[in-house]
Amino acid sequence: MTENQEQPQKFDSRSVRPLLIFLVVYALVFFALAVRKFNVMNSNTGDMAAIVNSVWNTLHGRFFYCVYIGMSHFGVHVTPAILVALPFYAIVPSPYTLLLLQSLVIAAAGFPFFLLARKVLEDERAAWLMMIGFLFYPTIVTNHVNQIHWEYWALPYVVAAVYFFHERRFGPFVLFAALAMTGQESSPLTVAAFGIYGVICRRPAKWILTPILLALVYGLFVFKVAIPYFAGEHGYVVAHYFGDLGKTPGELIRTCLTEPWRVIGQMWNLDRGIYLLQMLQPVLWIPALCAPEFVLVLPSLGINLLVNEPGFRVIAWHYNPTVGALLCVAALFGMRRLAKRANSRWDWAPGTLGMAFAVCVLCVSSWPLWLNQNDYKSRPEGETLRKAQSLVPPGKSVLTPITMMARFADRPAALPLMQFDPSHVMSDLWPREKMYTLDYILLDANERRFPMEVVTRDLVMSFYTNTNYRLILNENNVFVFRRASTP
Repeated sequence: MTENQEQPQKFDSRSVRPLLIFLVVYALVFFALAVRKFNVMNSNTGDMAAIVNSVWNTLHGRFFYCVYIGMSHFGVHVTPAILVALPFYAIVPSPYTLLLLQSLVIAAAGFPFFLLARKVLEDERAAWLMMIGFLFYPTIVTNHVNQIHWEYWALPYVVAAVYFFHERRFGPFVLFAALAMTGQESSPLTVAAFGIYGVICRRPAKWILTPILLALVYGLFVFKVAIPYFAGEHGYVVAHYFGDLGKTPGELIRTCLTEPWRVIGQMWNLDRGIYLLQMLQPVLWIPALCAPEFVLVLPSLGINLLVNEPGFRVIAWHYNPTVGALLCVAALFGMRRLAKRANSRWDWAPGTLGMAFAVCVLCVSSWPLWLNQNDYKSRPEGETLRKAQSLVPPGKSVLTPITMMARFADRPAALPLMQFDPSHVMSDLWPREKMYTLDYILLDANERRFPMEVVTRDLVMSFYTNTNYRLILNENNVFVFRRASTP
């Protein structure tokens, strides 16, 4: 029986209990790490604030409206997968609820990955090692502690789609392929790649045409209906990432097809090379690249290589979970092929277990790519910032440091300084004078990590000398002003 004719795997319930225990413990450990980072206020919480504000507004009657962009978040990124958080946030309205759910979702992706690894490698121990490597792959594990984002809320669906494709279970595959597209608007490209993969695997026409048609229909709905409806006059604001290759996704695709040399030229620089080195190193390079399953990686990897924004190539950020997950998937199949060929020639060659151990070690030991120990250390002014937070009542509008945005996002307006900075690329900048209408002003003059957030003496004095505001806290270079008319 060939590998393309494998029969569906019988589920072994004996593996479930230790697997679930491991996944829950994994999720809780990284949830605790995320809580620590959030509590010491050592990171940019802009995207986390956007999600908290969008969820809060949805529960208050404005569907995923986000004050930072002046429209529904679906006008920028179409991300239905994250809507699963709504009922849980309604019960416990806190950023901690979203952080916990996020860790559980990432851990849940390990379940279908383990099933796939066990079937492909035919070795329970190798499957465990590869699942641990998958969960500690740098671009996956970093998403526990890098704010709250949206793409990886569909990660379990992406891996499950691969599993059911491999198992030749067409109905579940179609279901999870459809769900996989709910991570964000670029996900249909990954689903369409299953059609190409079907050609490579010599599958019947339904395995080839269905994912392509599914991706085409959903993609047209997203870009022709959903985004225009929610974005309105703003347009597709993310298109600025494409640079001069196009102002819309359609123009970008046209450029890729008609002027591929321009695309290649944009990809050909040092930061792209370093990015590829960092992405491929944890999966031993060759196994993923020698597997036809690598075709599933190409859409998301290609986008990250193509766009001008260098943040897409930062391992510790949130742009690479799908790339990382599918690289691990490709590594499974590549390892099996390499092991069979090597063992047929050399008795001493390492089998799948040895390669799985190497991948696991490389993934876990890649922690310097995503874990900055300083992010978990208390700031000298931390207690003062917590005191400042306690002075701002619920529901009041506030000017907040970018490190504290998510703490105040459950209200109509909790704005950072960059919201009033005309040099910042943002779809809903506020006039500078509107900053002086907010109920509370919280300024952290210690913060120097975000250039647009620098608190200057002139800014502090503009509130100190303003008769409409009263200084209620001045401690450790942290200032809180309250608008005189605010109860």
